[in-house]
Amino acid sequence: MDYSQYRINSVRELDSYLKGETREWFLDRLNKVYGLLMNMKPLDLLSIEKNVSPENREIFVKLACQFIAEGNSDYEFTPDWQAVRRLKEKPEESIRRSNKIREEKRANKLAKKGKRLV
Repeated sequence: MDYSQYRINSVRELDSYLKGETREWFLDRLNKVYGLLMNMKPLDLLSIEKNVSPENREIFVKLACQFIAEGNSDYEFTPDWQAVRRLKEKPEESIRRSNKIREEKRANKLAKKGKRLV
């Protein structure tokens, strides 16, 4: 099944769950989904069909989208939307590390040539 149909484009889409009788149900699901995701180790894969009951798959996808949007950029849905994957590290950390390595290499080259960076 393609679970991308349940994705959210704005956290405001979840506001309706916070009203009335669905509030407690929603907060319970939120805690469970966030707990599942936060317990994933880098490179773990969480299959939606194997780990989420059919009646909770829609809210799982919506809450996982919210979780990722809140800055947890080391999580992503697989291209087929069948699972959530935790990356080895956040993409921005990888970029920072790559930039630092590049700058160190540049500094070393300049130092070998007897030049200063500043």
